[in-house]
Amino acid sequence: MPQNQMGFDDRIIADDCLTSQKTATSNYNIACTEAASEDLRNDLKSILNDELQNQAMIWNVMNRKGWYPVKQANQQDISAAQQKFRNMQNQIQQ
Repeated sequence: MPQNQMGFDDRIIADDCLTSQKTATSNYNIACTEAASEDLRNDLKSILNDELQNQAMIWNVMNRKGWYPVKQANQQDISAAQQKFRNMQNQIQQ
């Protein structure tokens, strides 16, 4: 894998980009929830959506290259998680 002059290969650079995007999306999400102005909130939501798309694009490249493998969840685990959150939602609505 080619390295740049600083000794960073593509995987390290991609991982740093993904980490930066995760931080950016987290910060924009917080800003959206704390914005007092509807216009500002809408602008921040638009930026957040752009950042989420950037994050997904980087993650997809990393996953495709095998740098961010994902283990598939089995159906039993998925069903258990869905039931847990349905129960929580029901408790909140009561």
